[in-house]
Amino acid sequence: MQNIKTVLIITTILFLALSLYFLNKKTKIENGKRQLFEQIATMSVKEFSFDLNNTMTGRKATNAVCVTQDNDEKYLPELLKGSPILIYRYTQVGGCRPCYEAQIRLIQEIFKYIPQSVAILATYNNKRDFFITARSNVSEVSMFHIPSNAFDWQFEELGIPYFFVLHPCFRISNIFVPNEHEPELTRRYLESIKRLLQ
Repeated sequence: MQNIKTVLIITTILFLALSLYFLNKKTKIENGKRQLFEQIATMSVKEFSFDLNNTMTGRKATNAVCVTQDNDEKYLPELLKGSPILIYRYTQVGGCRPCYEAQIRLIQEIFKYIPQSVAILATYNNKRDFFITARSNVSEVSMFHIPSNAFDWQFEELGIPYFFVLHPCFRISNIFVPNEHEPELTRRYLESIKRLLQ
């Protein structure tokens, strides 16, 4: 009887050990798959950003009306002041608020000493929401509301936030789509644009 109990205990322990081993293996495989999917997604975003830059560089921007947080109207050339500037473009409809707020904080940090080299062009469902956001944005970086159809670029319909450099001739370059999973890549992009604009 004692031998049967011992055999049952050993069998149970072996069964539990093997179960834990295979569960651990399965978890490692699932984690590996998740990491692979994240790497593929990151590569897709980088490829999308590269393709977008390749397609859009050199295109002309339209002369959009920009509404300030004080409800004054300015036209895009007034923002340029004869020099190229970095534009951060986002829409309230297309994004996750924490994502574009994180981008704005990063812009404020990196362009702290040259805020005139950056402008934020945002589209909100209504101007009231824009005014609330713009007034809570305590920064030297200018923020403007523009109509959703201000630019007739096809990818605008996707509603994804993006950066680009606008030149005084109204041509655009250095298009970049930030990726929330790769914040260091966005930082590197902004640092390189800062060097370009100084």
